[in-house]
Amino acid sequence: MCPIYEMWRCLLKTKFLQTMKVRIKSLLVAGCLSLIGMVQLMAQDVQSGIKALESEQYTKAQGIFQGLVTAAPTAENYFYLGYYYLRLDKAAEAKAAAEAKAAAEAKAKAEKEAKEAAQAEIQKAKDAAAAELKKKEEELKRTSDQLKEKQERQMILMLIQKRMLLLKTNSGK
Repeated sequence: MCPIYEMWRCLLKTKFLQTMKVRIKSLLVAGCLSLIGMVQLMAQDVQSGIKALESEQYTKAQGIFQGLVTAAPTAENYFYLGYYYLRLDKAAEAKAAAEAKAAAEAKAKAEKEAKEAAQAEIQKAKDAAAAELKKKEEELKRTSDQLKEKQERQMILMLIQKRMLLLKTNSGK
């Protein structure tokens, strides 16, 4: 091939890789920044909901807290919704939010326990597989050793047979 062609191809390949690296890094940075922004936005929503509640902007506070519960039905978000209802002396709604909070906590606990159980099962399976692998390796080593011993015996037998044949031919002369 032409050296100029090779040089040009190498140059294009290098520029392409550099461009791809820059694009990938840009996407990673953008993803991280948006994730950080979402976490901060959620924290700001809780804070803005509390501020709205303290400044007696009840409709705004309700919208914020209900929006949080809709977006992420966590125990913390139900807590703030219940707090909102308590501040407005809406006992039935506060009780419902507290029950939802308890249900969310129970669900989170059950999910955590299920995850831990699954991880334990995975570890158990890994340990069993490792034990089985070790057993198979030991079996393979025994088989290999037995094969070597058999080959050695056959070699010795062949040498003895050759020696006997040689002795027969020498004694016959």
